[in-house]
Amino acid sequence: MSGRPLQAAPIWSPASGTGSRVTLDRHWNTGDSSYLAAKLPPGDDKFPNAQPLSPSGIAVGSNRLATRQSGERGAAGQRGVHSVWFQFRAKSNGFLTLDTLGSSFNTVLGVYTGTSLGSLHQVGSNDDARGGFRYSRVVVSAVSGKTYWVKVDGKAGAQGTVILHSSFGPAAPVVTGFTPTSGPVGTTISVHGTNLIPAGSFLAMLDGQQVTIDFAGSTATNLVFDVPSGAGTGPFTIRTAGAIGVSDKNFRVT
Repeated sequence: MSGRPLQAAPIWSPASGTGSRVTLDRHWNTGDSSYLAAKLPPGDDKFPNAQPLSPSGIAVGSNRLATRQSGERGAAGQRGVHSVWFQFRAKSNGFLTLDTLGSSFNTVLGVYTGTSLGSLHQVGSNDDARGGFRYSRVVVSAVSGKTYWVKVDGKAGAQGTVILHSSFGPAAPVVTGFTPTSGPVGTTISVHGTNLIPAGSFLAMLDGQQVTIDFAGSTATNLVFDVPSGAGTGPFTIRTAGAIGVSDKNFRVT
């Protein structure tokens, strides 16, 4: 896009399955898409082994054979069954945005503060980010110096591959949909969401192809551009220096 350049970097896309995965769980072998030890629980099954999260990254793992610990709190109205834990320490005030888009099962997500499993205080939780979708999203106003404990579990005991996106800083862009959902190169698309025109540099792409934003016709909740040459069927992605927003559906080029 013009006016606000940001160097492109490979982003793992849940829709296409390509790009880079930033943080890997010891239970999952991304090389051959299988479990390293099929009969062992994941390394971040227990609260004390919570996996650190990047301020802008993707954690990939599984909750297969993970267990609920004594005294563990539920999330989004769901009792803990196969939970895995992550942690993030805020180095400044800002918004911590988390979602499980791309996970292979119906997730629930909980975010807590505290110093031990029994003393945790829930500051955010979610079952479904939007109606009709099974992934979860939570945004927390984080305080400098505090540690935030993040739990991913399966709804009704579901298990599978965990994809957890994390970003920290100003409010991250969130993509909730776009219209139309298909069309040829040159089709004008309106992307819906929040914080879609972030302060500073950002990069907007459709199926990995950079797009040129019509700023005169766009707002923070509605971004307008034409389908670029070279784009195929794929998601819309918007990336800032510290956050990534990805559509949960693909646009189909006809």
